[in-house]
Amino acid sequence: MPHHLYTVEAVWTIESRGLVLEGFRAEQYPLFRVGGHVDLNRPDGTVLRAEIVGVEYPPSVKCVGQRPEDPRYGVLVSRELNKDDVPIGTEVWSVDEPETPAGPGRASMPATSSPRGMRRRLLRFVKALVELVRRRDRA
Repeated sequence: MPHHLYTVEAVWTIESRGLVLEGFRAEQYPLFRVGGHVDLNRPDGTVLRAEIVGVEYPPSVKCVGQRPEDPRYGVLVSRELNKDDVPIGTEVWSVDEPETPAGPGRASMPATSSPRGMRRRLLRFVKALVELVRRRDRA
């Protein structure tokens, strides 16, 4: 069932990437995934559906000076939208999407894997690969 995620507090464009809709809190990060969709309920009553093409990872944000009391983060949506399409005050709502089952030979991986977790898995994979090459070279 769709539910209200956050209200847009700031909007800006990243050249050739898309539109950033700022307003979600760090604990909401797992609610967003690249490739997912959100409904944008604009103040005039119209609704737009947007694809998520990027999500700001909260711990990666660097602050100059004192960190804000309750920092907000952004979701990058498709390039087809511009700042005039999403005014401040627009509500961002979830969209019910069917889960895609893992295909044959593919393990199911959570959509909310953190970058840190992905780096750890990649490092374990590389270490295992290096060990396999060493064993092959010894033989």
